[in-house]
Amino acid sequence: MAGEPQTFEVFPFRYRDARTGKWVNARYKAAPDDIAWRYAEWELTGPGEVRRPREGYFNPTGRNR
Repeated sequence: MAGEPQTFEVFPFRYRDARTGKWVNARYKAAPDDIAWRYAEWELTGPGEVRRPREGYFNPTGRNR
């Protein structure tokens, strides 16, 4: 539908470190396509989380005009 923000799903995961061979829990969540592009050996460790792009911008002073 036009005008609605597009959502995407990200997952917690772990991957095998190429240097040590140990499994490492990732410190971020990502889409399976992105995980597969970056890591040769990985697995999802939890349920997905639906996110949508943020609207607006960050205002460090917190003043709305």
